[in-house]
Amino acid sequence: MDIGGGQGRLLKTILRACPDSRGILFDQPQVVASADPALTSPDLSQRCQLVAGSFFEAVPTGGDVYVMKVILHDWDDRTSIDILRTCRRAMSAAATLVVVERVIGPPNEMPEGKFSDLNMMVQYAAMERTRQEFDNLLKNGGFNMTEIIQTRSPQSIIVARPTSTD
Repeated sequence: MDIGGGQGRLLKTILRACPDSRGILFDQPQVVASADPALTSPDLSQRCQLVAGSFFEAVPTGGDVYVMKVILHDWDDRTSIDILRTCRRAMSAAATLVVVERVIGPPNEMPEGKFSDLNMMVQYAAMERTRQEFDNLLKNGGFNMTEIIQTRSPQSIIVARPTSTD
């Protein structure tokens, strides 16, 4: 499930790299309507579904992995927690959440992320977050962070699992 996946470039890349996988692109109706034509091409159309909706209301159920790439940095903590809780309600206990975002480093390290954080704050009243801030956000959204994977890009891959509802 690519939640808030825009035109589907990430999902297209995943489906092409993993030919046995299937995926759902989920975003607002006007965004899904302009999805990458490759997702409806003969080689991907049988493995890809386009679903319109709002991640503030509900997301598709039944996925093994829910991916959100550069979504949470657009929102304050309260709104981000609401988005995470919506995802959590749709997920089974065995599902995994993958969040792709910048992770702000410690003081006096990794200044690029801090400049992005300032930009997000000034322009959108949103933010980049530290490892601890992501951990807190995920906990409040119903998840336990299991790892952060650094990439060669400015974004990191944050992996989380649903907390037990028992």
